Amino acid sequence: MRENIVRALRRRRFSPEKVALAVMRAVLRDRPVVPVNAEARVTYALSRLAPGALRALARLEAARSPVLLGRAGR
Repeated sequence: MRENIVRALRRRRFSPEKVALAVMRAVLRDRPVVPVNAEARVTYALSRLAPGALRALARLEAARSPVLLGRAGR
């Protein structure tokens, strides 16, 4: 899943300039969180609307990952 996300972001070519512009707007508007692309906006909205569902998705992805954080080599 992670590889698919990375590939999708590369295809969209979200440039550093676009990210910098979004960050500067957020600073001027005093906003602490800056979702800068569509995927980030969806994830942020999901975290606000259904945080338990987002945590469950994260657990599923972690379970499917070949390297478990903190458990490598055990």
